[in-house]
Amino acid sequence: RQPLRHGERTRAPRPRALQGRRVRRSARAKRFLRAGVPPRPALSELPHAPARSPDEVQSAEPPRRMVDSTSTTGTCRATPVKRRTLPQSHTRLMETKKPKKMASRGACTMLALIAALMAIGGGVFLHLNPTGEHIDQLNAMRETLTASFMELKETLQEMTNPNDTATSISDVLDAAEEEVVEAVAAEEVTEEASEEAIERRTEEQEPAALEEKPKPNRPYGTQVDIGVKNEARIRADLYFDDGRFGSFIRTLNPGESFSIGTYVGHRFFWTSHGVRNQLVAGEGEGILQEPLITGDIDAFTLPSDARPREGRCLDRYKVCAAEAARNGCHTNPGWMTVNCCESCDPHIGASELLDPNVRCGREQLGTQESLAWGPGDLNRMFERIVSAPEFQQYEPKVLSHPGDENSGPWVVTLDNFLTDAEVDGLIKGGEMAGFERSTDQGRVNSIGEMEKVQSRSRTSSNAWCNGACEKLPLVQQVSAKIEHLTGVRKGNYESFQILSYDADQFYKAHHDASARDHRTPAGPRILTVFLYLSDVDEGGHTAFTKLGLSVPPKKGKALIWPSVLDADPAKIDHRMFHEAQPVVAGHKIAANHWIHLYDFVKPNLWGCTGSFS
Repeated sequence: RQPLRHGERTRAPRPRALQGRRVRRSARAKRFLRAGVPPRPALSELPHAPARSPDEVQSAEPPRRMVDSTSTTGTCRATPVKRRTLPQSHTRLMETKKPKKMASRGACTMLALIAALMAIGGGVFLHLNPTGEHIDQLNAMRETLTASFMELKETLQEMTNPNDTATSISDVLDAAEEEVVEAVAAEEVTEEASEEAIERRTEEQEPAALEEKPKPNRPYGTQVDIGVKNEARIRADLYFDDGRFGSFIRTLNPGESFSIGTYVGHRFFWTSHGVRNQLVAGEGEGILQEPLITGDIDAFTLPSDARPREGRCLDRYKVCAAEAARNGCHTNPGWMTVNCCESCDPHIGASELLDPNVRCGREQLGTQESLAWGPGDLNRMFERIVSAPEFQQYEPKVLSHPGDENSGPWVVTLDNFLTDAEVDGLIKGGEMAGFERSTDQGRVNSIGEMEKVQSRSRTSSNAWCNGACEKLPLVQQVSAKIEHLTGVRKGNYESFQILSYDADQFYKAHHDASARDHRTPAGPRILTVFLYLSDVDEGGHTAFTKLGLSVPPKKGKALIWPSVLDADPAKIDHRMFHEAQPVVAGHKIAANHWIHLYDFVKPNLWGCTGSFS
């Protein structure tokens, strides 16, 4: 190879194996090529500026700012504005640096940024917050951006030399301004269409929402105490209106009243007890909603003529149309079919899917192949748990089994099943999900919605570990451990139910499986894995009332028992009634993992298990 001259690039020839292949270019180079900018020439190909005397340099014509106006897409591109006199081997292009002036390329970049903000910012904001209040915020944001744009334009025009013979930067500004105006006009059309859709939906559901909001006589956020009374002839649930689907506050029986601490600016609404069918009153069918808390009222009442809203395929919430537009009908079809039927009807045919016989068959759901156990599988699973070497680390102990003198059902404990970290992870998940007073299963209506009734046989609190709780690594680790222990796939499991028992709280004798479960696509609960997450000073035992067994709580212990017969896993074993005895001293925390005969996850997603949370 010839020795390099001063200033030449040190670039090795391409390997023979790569010669003739397509040259890979960087993303930046590709963008310039698409915009019509030729590739940067090699250093040796650049024209060299002849050396000039200082007098020639001073008398040279001042540099001009050039802007390529041939692009039809609004892309700005700056051309070289000045060449500095450097040694021949170091010739390069540089932009002129003068006070109070801006290169065209930087100006166009700023204009493009402002145009993009004005064009897409409004659309994204409107999509995420489709309410009149946020539309006002959107308009204010647009006015601010427009003012910034005009100020930038005036500044750039002042900086531009009016005697330039090249394309004036004002032409580029005008062209960019036209693009911004067109983009804003397009957004206004979209905004108007969205407003019309929202207004149309709101007028059908809640005419009162169109009225101007009352102005509070106290500042927003001022704490106030409000009395609440149910004068209707039905039980009703009170919800805090969070702008979406509400947060449950309390159930009120007819004639019952209570006081609630709230804040100026809050709002509440009522639903039928146990289901989310909202209430109406008077001659109209508008959803009954309490007025905005303004501070000048000290009580609100559910009127005596309040009744459930009539109709089958209805939207129960103001945000149904927006949730449907966000693809919620497909991602959460069961809940949306029942609660946002009108909005989901064009997307998934929700009016037909309201019938549980249509949406909840195993053939329709594709879960007929998810059978967990056949005859004999129950016994084989328990024999493997108590005898396999890999499970001896958990210290299995058999309290009852079919081969003993009573020929009882299987009841097994694993004293060291959970680590302290796993226990803490489950407790953290329960706190994230939030504990509520435990409920029992009530009646099931014509669309498969199961009423939640306040339990008289249990006084504990519980939290369902789904959503963010179920995604915690330690929670997933415990589920995987149980899946490996039982050999039953995770799809047949319900989410963890985290339980909390304070002193004197209990759960009277009950069975985990019920006859109605046979009519659901998930089938009955076949197995319970009960996990103790705390020690208890006194009381809190799990007692099997028909077997004469009592298991004391111990942190990290697992208690396992079946709810069905080994010979026919579809039939309930009535010997498995059990109770949580009252806590005498201390605090008991535990967790349930119930396993079904068939897949549970998919039927639950489609609202075929009675649960729509």
